[in-house]
Amino acid sequence: MQDDELKEMLETFDAMPMIPTNDGGTLAMDTPEDRKTLKYGWLRDQWLEDGLWHPEDHGSSALKRTTGEYFRNQYLNVIGK
Repeated sequence: MQDDELKEMLETFDAMPMIPTNDGGTLAMDTPEDRKTLKYGWLRDQWLEDGLWHPEDHGSSALKRTTGEYFRNQYLNVIGK
């Protein structure tokens, strides 16, 4: 791609968040294995006791907020706000 600004915008738009795991690491949702790990940890509340989200919350709600904020910030960067 010749247009550096457009290339940067597309990379920002397509970027995936790094999501915390129960072992202190992070995973992206870019492989089936990572998606499966995140699914069971966050969406099925297997990491509830690991302190990744408030104990009275559900992992699915916490993940939606976390990733929603990430994507909101990415999109604001794309449109230049």
